[in-house]
Amino acid sequence: MLRVEHRMNCCVLEMEGPSESSEPSEPSEPLRILYSLLLSLLLLPAALMNLTLLLTLLWSGDPDHRAPPEHRGSSRGPGSCFTLSLGASDLLLSLSVVPAALYCAAAGVRRVEEDSLWCQTGGFLLVLLQTSSLHSRMWAAVGQYSEIRHALSNDRLWTSMRIRVLVLLLWLYSIINAALPVLRVGKYRYSPARALCVLSLVEVDAISRGMSLSWLSISMATPLVLACVLQGYVAHVARVQARRGTFRCNETHCFYIPAQAYERSAHALLISTASLVLCWAPYLSVCLYEGLSLDLVPLWVSQGSMFLVLSSCAVNPAVTCLTQIQYRTAARVFMSRLLQLTMHPSPAYPPEATNQISTTRTSLPGVLVVTT
Repeated sequence: MLRVEHRMNCCVLEMEGPSESSEPSEPSEPLRILYSLLLSLLLLPAALMNLTLLLTLLWSGDPDHRAPPEHRGSSRGPGSCFTLSLGASDLLLSLSVVPAALYCAAAGVRRVEEDSLWCQTGGFLLVLLQTSSLHSRMWAAVGQYSEIRHALSNDRLWTSMRIRVLVLLLWLYSIINAALPVLRVGKYRYSPARALCVLSLVEVDAISRGMSLSWLSISMATPLVLACVLQGYVAHVARVQARRGTFRCNETHCFYIPAQAYERSAHALLISTASLVLCWAPYLSVCLYEGLSLDLVPLWVSQGSMFLVLSSCAVNPAVTCLTQIQYRTAARVFMSRLLQLTMHPSPAYPPEATNQISTTRTSLPGVLVVTT
């Protein structure tokens, strides 16, 4: 009897083994502290850089007009609009999702009710901002590709109304994707390893798993691949053009663009593509693996991939400002104006300037200009 009971217990343990291994285990104390420390280092730089980028775009208007002639794009191009959408997504991500993950990781939160407002709101914001951020990067790459392939008709293709409609549809599509698990098409579940409520891929029904995998494939993996391919093509064209200078014209002038300008553009696009792959590829690979194999990855892999995808909210504005001269120039103009307003504020009641005559001498001798 003892031997039979022993065998029966062994059989029970073997049957219960797979179900216990599928449960999300809790991270160890050193791993949790390291994850909390990385999130705390990410929070402030991400918020400040995105806020600076947004204020620069809103203050300076179209940054292309601030750039040197050889680096100017189309004044009505989609770059600044989709960069503005990208900055808004990353700023909201750094102010909502990252602090929530930091709190849960630092406090050692082990369990959150799936139907609670905290879990549903956190999962909704995470999917919404991830989708809008990645699609904004994709459409910015489409704009760069269109400027190369359809240079003569680019202004007619990217009108202001079409760009606004695209941005509106982008955010509407992101909201619909994020709202589906709230409407029970999918499920948000708290992950102790990631310290966030994420889209569950393991312990859900077949319909919910299929919808989640479709979201990962269509809404995340496809824009990532498309953005990388388009930026790679534009970088290839820039490297080809670097072998010879060329001219670029606007309404009034034609400018000769040296080969170094194309070399710098190619390097900037390659850096942007590498940062995009580094931040998103591990996270998407982990999610697709868990959804297809119904097995969980090791804790350090899950935490590392989640931190990389959250760090994209700090990497995006840094790469945008460091690799594109028009945004660097606009940022310098914005900072100089901000310092002027801070150091030399305008008086509350400026002096009357009417009916005053001032004389100004120009650099040409004997020429006097009178202004009223």
